[in-house]
Amino acid sequence: MDAGNDDADSTLGHDDYSATTSLRSSIVDYRVENGRTYHRYKEGNRLDLQHHLFLLAFENKLGFAPPNEPDWEGRRVLDVGAGTGIWCIDFGDEHPDVDVLGFDLSATQPEFVNINKPGGYIELQEADSRILSADGSAERGAFHKSLSYVSSALEVFGSPFIPLDDLASLLPRAGFVDVSDRRFVWPLNSWPRDPHLSELGSWTRENLACNTAGMIMAPMTRVHGWRQEEVHVFAAEVRRALADRGNHGYWPM
Repeated sequence: MDAGNDDADSTLGHDDYSATTSLRSSIVDYRVENGRTYHRYKEGNRLDLQHHLFLLAFENKLGFAPPNEPDWEGRRVLDVGAGTGIWCIDFGDEHPDVDVLGFDLSATQPEFVNINKPGGYIELQEADSRILSADGSAERGAFHKSLSYVSSALEVFGSPFIPLDDLASLLPRAGFVDVSDRRFVWPLNSWPRDPHLSELGSWTRENLACNTAGMIMAPMTRVHGWRQEEVHVFAAEVRRALADRGNHGYWPM
């Protein structure tokens, strides 16, 4: 990817991020920790924004598995980690005769005990645990540090990052066949010269910067012993790093 000029990325405004997506009413109260209510408004806005980012990267496709094709004749789809349910809604609009079930972390989540029927499809849309750059600029930044902190915390939690290269090998071991692997990149901001990649970068920056403290608060306080105030200071450093167009990093997807 070729870089454009290295001025600060002002495409999406200043550090006081506010989401513009309207949200449905909350029906469940969630855990409050460090003054934060997890899995609620601000994070919901970010997840809706991230849905747009995937659509932009995938050229307005919801996914690449056969159920995403207009002529698919299946009847049921399960979205694991549905967030606000925006993907389910979009999929239902495109496939009105399909039963779409989405679930995520919530008190109303049903218990799944039945074994899935053979012949279905699974599609994983995941980010790598690393930030890369051709010139080494990303590896020096605060965002790279934040990923290292979060990665080590997830090891302690017992839910480590799975590298993208390992995902494709895990699926056949679980019994899946005809596995395909498509790779994309999300630039960290609008630094690429290519207009499409630059727009992707602008939305990636917004996705990461609109709720930075919320995304890192739990691992930093629970595992690394940081105070809440320290996390907010570090989150500001991460946002500044994301705005620096001299940071030519990209996130493999």
